[in-house]
Amino acid sequence: MIAALDTFVAVLVGFVVFPFLFAAGIDPGSGGPGGIFVSLTTAFAGIPGGRVLGIVFFGMVGLAALSSAISILEVLVSYLIDELGVARMPASIALGVAVFLLGVPVTIDLIFLDLFDLLADGILLVLGSLLLALFVGWVIPKAAREELERGIGDLGALGTAWIWVVRVPIVAVVLVSLYLGVVDYVDFLTGGFAEWLAAR
Repeated sequence: MIAALDTFVAVLVGFVVFPFLFAAGIDPGSGGPGGIFVSLTTAFAGIPGGRVLGIVFFGMVGLAALSSAISILEVLVSYLIDELGVARMPASIALGVAVFLLGVPVTIDLIFLDLFDLLADGILLVLGSLLLALFVGWVIPKAAREELERGIGDLGALGTAWIWVVRVPIVAVVLVSLYLGVVDYVDFLTGGFAEWLAAR
């Protein structure tokens, strides 16, 4: 239900945002950070009441980003608490300050946003998916199947098929995605980012 709702909301946002951009005569470009912070900002500036709509829209984006950041930060905070015995308050403050400092370069130039976005989206998330698929498919397949069956009932032969789908085709597809992400990131480092550094 969560996956379906998330996909539904994403498609719904697309149905709103893309016609909005085209109506304003703006090319949506490649999407991502540029689509939000450049294309949509320009589109809001060109319509009546756009300033108010922009404040509401970017306020909602800020709330979504903050809620996501809190849930992601909780993983690291929990690790420090459970494994290293750090109290919650110092762990939360230290990690919050570290993430804040990591985000400071983005306020200087949007190229840092691309740098972080390509690294996180094209490499780190895909690498995490690969490690998860390998762990579920090869390290704990029996426990993974039991957990799945606990939620949806006995799978029979489908359970074995599911394990093998995770083990082979999913791992293969994720490996290809990881390779493409690394290639894109290297291209960015040797292309746009290198030109930006040279201009400084």
